[in-house]
Amino acid sequence: MKFFSASSLAVAFAVAGMANAAAIPAQAGQADGNALESRAAAGAAAKFIFKAIGSAAVAESISEAFKTLGSIGKWDQARETFTKNTVQAMWDRRPSQAHAAVCYNMGYTVSNTNEMTPATKVEFSLGSLHTDYDCFYMWGPDNHFNSQGDGGYINLATITQGNCSFDGKTSDVYCA
Repeated sequence: MKFFSASSLAVAFAVAGMANAAAIPAQAGQADGNALESRAAAGAAAKFIFKAIGSAAVAESISEAFKTLGSIGKWDQARETFTKNTVQAMWDRRPSQAHAAVCYNMGYTVSNTNEMTPATKVEFSLGSLHTDYDCFYMWGPDNHFNSQGDGGYINLATITQGNCSFDGKTSDVYCA
């Protein structure tokens, strides 16, 4: 009897949750990404989980960047703030050989992995929305970060100097 009661209660909560989500109307003929973002992020705080730590300086930078997010409840705005602040904090802690700091959440290749720190991998979430970022330092000579997806601060942030430069057309980093 207890199992039946608990199961019935769980089903009732699930049905009530579906009814509440369905009650939020979407505009006809238009994907309602903003409503999804608002429902998923309402009252939620951004969180992160390290998947792999390739550099202590990068891990510290990610932790510091999360402190700056405050109560940002918008998915895209939180991601932009996270990537910008993480890369700036990385830059402030960069090792002497690093001429580029990179955080990216899509596929990529690096032509010379001996001239980069191992990637620190972090899962970023806000409510039910989540994505992964790889953050690392790189340098040259003759090294190329080749992005294989979209740019924009929700996906990519970089800071470069010296022999490294960012190509805004391709979202790639070249270290001569």
